[in-house]
Amino acid sequence: MEQRTQGILLKTNDVGEADQVVNVFSLDHGRMVFRARGAKRSKRRFAGLLESFSHHEIVFQPGRGGRWPILLRLEPIEMHTTLRGDLGAFSAASYAVELFLKLTKEGDANPRLFQLLSTFLTYSTQQPLSPKGLCRFHLRILTDLGFQPNWNHCMECGRLFGKESFFHFDLAQGGLLCQTCLPPQSRTTRPLRIATQRLLSQLQKQQSLNSLAVRPWNDALLLLNLRTDHLLHGPPQSRNFLYQMNASLPQDSNPHPS
Repeated sequence: MEQRTQGILLKTNDVGEADQVVNVFSLDHGRMVFRARGAKRSKRRFAGLLESFSHHEIVFQPGRGGRWPILLRLEPIEMHTTLRGDLGAFSAASYAVELFLKLTKEGDANPRLFQLLSTFLTYSTQQPLSPKGLCRFHLRILTDLGFQPNWNHCMECGRLFGKESFFHFDLAQGGLLCQTCLPPQSRTTRPLRIATQRLLSQLQKQQSLNSLAVRPWNDALLLLNLRTDHLLHGPPQSRNFLYQMNASLPQDSNPHPS
């Protein structure tokens, strides 16, 4: 029996002489992997439609016995063709897709993440990517995947922070540590300025942002990059391309953890 869902194409791979494997992030089922039979030879069903970043109504036949579901046809909603003509936008979309491929699991439905990816792809076509936009994207994807960082109290002792000048963020636990609970010679902790902590706390709570200074945004982006890298056990392959193609992103926020 045919089923339908909306989906955004993340990646395709050839398999056999005529078929393709298609990775999609769907509205109803999260990340899905389809087999598109005859896709490499199709001049009608899939011609010009199996493009990364494209948004479709997807018609498929559920898989049986552990097999991939079969992709029957696509009904285009938004092809995002402008992304492929702008290297800055293309690099931003490629980075988002890599994070979705590596951070999400098959079959975990998450409509909020689907909307995040759709909005980010549209945003990338409308304006250059900024530290503010990338910070918001990183924080949303971490929060919606259940890795919501803690910015307000010590993860170990629970003490609320007051007027300290510096905090320490634990990349492994995803939260702050006070000076007393900070382990000696830790490789997973990073110092965090109070202005950056306040910015990230306000951003996560979707409050009005008091900080218009550049440095807190750059420091916040550095920290969110490092947290993402820790979850992935290394930096995304597309990040260097992202920073090369978007001059507004600070080069010191393109870290490779030591």
